[in-house]
Amino acid sequence: MKFCDPEEYDYPYIKTDLEESHIPLLHVEIEQQMDSVEQVRTRLQAFAEILRDK
Repeated sequence: MKFCDPEEYDYPYIKTDLEESHIPLLHVEIEQQMDSVEQVRTRLQAFAEILRDK
């Protein structure tokens, strides 16, 4: 969730560990009052395609 400090605290550590292990990751920020989920859907679909191509 965007601007949620407790949620963002661990992200740099998790990101580093995943990158060092060559595990793909996607960081998606969402807001509580999202009007459209299409942007998130598009990013998830693109990420899924990347994973399929590996």
